[in-house]
Amino acid sequence: MDYEKLKELVRERVGVEGVPRIISLAHDGKPIPTVICLVKHEGGRFTATRGDLRTIARPVLNEAGEELTFASEADACAWAWQDLEPGLGVTPTYSPEEERESLASGDRQRARREQRLREWKAASGAISD
Repeated sequence: MDYEKLKELVRERVGVEGVPRIISLAHDGKPIPTVICLVKHEGGRFTATRGDLRTIARPVLNEAGEELTFASEADACAWAWQDLEPGLGVTPTYSPEEERESLASGDRQRARREQRLREWKAASGAISD
């Protein structure tokens, strides 16, 4: 699996907006603080970091406490997908009828809230609309 395929798999799960925060590839050896950053090093080897989505990217370590190293982009991407996949939800799809019902439910909730607010204002002598 290459990096483009990895991004496609992530995009299928979280949508296009989530990809830049979840996975990145640092070609210059400088990690990016995404959930997982694959870092390319001279000689074609790769390492991985876990980021805080702000400024920190910590190396991923193996069981011996050493930096996890991959011989190729394919190996790094396969590991990243195996690591990410269980935590990525599946984006649900809704039928047009389910979508309409969801929106109508929100409208009903909003109307009830607005009615309670009007009743409270009237009962408390607050300024009305």
